[in-house]
Amino acid sequence: MAAVNMNAAELSRAPDLDLDPFSLGFLADPYPGHARLRDAGPVVRLTRYGICAMARHAEVSAALQDWKTFCSGRGAGLSDFAKEEPWRPPSIILEADPPLHTRTRGVLSKVLTRPALMRLREDMQQKAGAILDGVLADSHFEGVSRLAEAFPLRVFPDAVGVTPDGRENLLPYEDMAFNAFGPRNALLEASMAKAAEVTAWIAKQCRRENLAPNGFGAEIYAQADCGTITEEEAGMLVRTLLSAGLDTTIQSLAHALHCFALHPDQWQAIRESPSLIRDTFDEVVRYASPIQTFFRTTTRDTEIAGMQVPQGEKVLLFLAAANRDPRHWREPDRFDIRRNTTGHVGFGYGIHQCIGQALARLEFEVVIGALAKRVRRFELDGSPAFRPNNTLRALEHLPLRVELEIARPAVRVTPAMLELRVARKCLEAPDICSFELVHPSGKELPQFAAGAHLDVEVREGLTRQYSLCNDPSERHRYLIAVLRESTSRGGSVALHGEVYEGQVIRVSEPKNHFPLAAEAHRSLLVAGGIGITPILAMAQHLISTGADFEMHYCTRSIERTAFLERIRQSSFASRVHLHFDDGAPEQRMDLAKTLEAPGTNTHLYVCGPRGFMDAVLTAARARSWPDSNLHYEFFAGEVRHTDADSDFDVELASSRRVIRVRRDQTVAQALLAEGVPLRLSCEQGVCGTCLTAVLEGIPDHRDSYLTPAERATNCSFTPCCSRARSSRLVLDL
Repeated sequence: MAAVNMNAAELSRAPDLDLDPFSLGFLADPYPGHARLRDAGPVVRLTRYGICAMARHAEVSAALQDWKTFCSGRGAGLSDFAKEEPWRPPSIILEADPPLHTRTRGVLSKVLTRPALMRLREDMQQKAGAILDGVLADSHFEGVSRLAEAFPLRVFPDAVGVTPDGRENLLPYEDMAFNAFGPRNALLEASMAKAAEVTAWIAKQCRRENLAPNGFGAEIYAQADCGTITEEEAGMLVRTLLSAGLDTTIQSLAHALHCFALHPDQWQAIRESPSLIRDTFDEVVRYASPIQTFFRTTTRDTEIAGMQVPQGEKVLLFLAAANRDPRHWREPDRFDIRRNTTGHVGFGYGIHQCIGQALARLEFEVVIGALAKRVRRFELDGSPAFRPNNTLRALEHLPLRVELEIARPAVRVTPAMLELRVARKCLEAPDICSFELVHPSGKELPQFAAGAHLDVEVREGLTRQYSLCNDPSERHRYLIAVLRESTSRGGSVALHGEVYEGQVIRVSEPKNHFPLAAEAHRSLLVAGGIGITPILAMAQHLISTGADFEMHYCTRSIERTAFLERIRQSSFASRVHLHFDDGAPEQRMDLAKTLEAPGTNTHLYVCGPRGFMDAVLTAARARSWPDSNLHYEFFAGEVRHTDADSDFDVELASSRRVIRVRRDQTVAQALLAEGVPLRLSCEQGVCGTCLTAVLEGIPDHRDSYLTPAERATNCSFTPCCSRARSSRLVLDL
């Protein structure tokens, strides 16, 4: 999209469409209307409201990323704040643009950190357990009010620090806020019936003196004390949390329950592999799109796919339609929790992507994780009902019937494996071989996202992890590369010497502990040696999506540089800086210069040998890079034992069973010896597969997976290598 001269003869006017996206009929079943919008063109004019609209993924995602052309400061709804008075003071997050938005979003980023959220996990798990005890006492229950609403209403206001009195105002306020993004129709008028009473309560709750001292609200006001924001802005940020922090989470949970009832195979997959819950959240948001639409206003004459859109035009972005655009998604109307959902716009995109999605994700993972342990099957016990809203796709009634799990003996969970043929084995550099893996019958392979890896069963009893380094859009092959290590534990030596073209080997489906951050505006990719493998896939994805990034690749010499020709011939070659240890001093990587002045939304990704990565991460932290913007993946770790190691106990929270861990054992070894199921992969504290929540006690962290901030919370640890500083650890098992 670009600014244009609107008199240019080659530009055409967007086609007219007589369609009302805010009518009760459209809201009840939006999907035919979405298809009509997409088929009409990349941009259409809705004659009913005299506005432009976009429903295709390419145009919607591009507009969301281009805040300079499609601004939010004139309102994220139909009302144009430059022409009319908003119904309440505009949000300084959702309805603001830089530089104000940069400053206020930075405050929430400091408050809603991962360690802060992880501190809430134990309390959330206890509350989820208590709610489920009541709900599942009956095999028939109402899914929205008793579960999807009950859990967020119990944990979210506590997290913010809202007083218990008057919380019944929260849902009416959010219903009113989301209706207000649309026209002044009957839906808005009905939701505004108690506006004075509800908004007065919200305003009161947002004041400093009415917030609990240990909640997110108080932390926001602490930023005002530091001078980052004003006292008034602090109150408005608290209001932003209360405006957007409930309904989207509630509806994500409600739609998930609905999907599980309609697609029992997907629920069974979650129960067999709980690690899929995180991917399930994104697929629910893509598939159901609780937030259906948002508006932007053009700041200049612009051209969209050859069509003219004038300055000052309200543009309605159909997020839900983009999330099911067959031009972007394969079988978009199919609910598939293993789908690669990278690029969905269910949380927005660009600088206005939902700042609270990590909190919503945590709530979702806690509830669905607890259900996976208790519920074998969901079924509909009647017809669901939707509550019409100008912006939300909201389930109001979801009658469910469940089949509960029967206690069964503990067994070790073995992830499903794929049998793939080695189509090609190639020496990419001295001691580095690549392996191209394909399905023996030519079938498509499960999708993967940049940063993903495979567990490769080198031989029976020997499994190692290798990053995927081909284009994530490819479905016909997986490509990995393996460095033959002089200190190999058997994996690299076996792959180099015992695996040949034509051989069939077993690998897991792709797993991703090193994903790209969806909220990043700019990415800095840094690879050392064999660490280039996940970085290549990242570069390929970023260039294909038009993202801003640069890449640095450090090797011993040009001769030992794997994939050199592939990089030189790639579409991202101009973004790559090559650095050789034996080269001229001026071409070596200058860490201080490369890492200076990190932007708020610049994210660093680093992979390579341990010493190399430590140097990069140390230099980044010394230059005030926040840990939340540092992403890394170690290829190998070391299970350390010391003379000071001693025996200790671990207690399983679900059964209160106590297991002794000897000084010469890992926690994982002790648990497995007693028949306790535990998912393992690297067994070196590198991959995070075995990451387990710690409810009580102090771990002795010996992994390479958790960040320093995450270790400091002591909320989780890796039982494959870490031990205990206290005499007992209580684990969420």
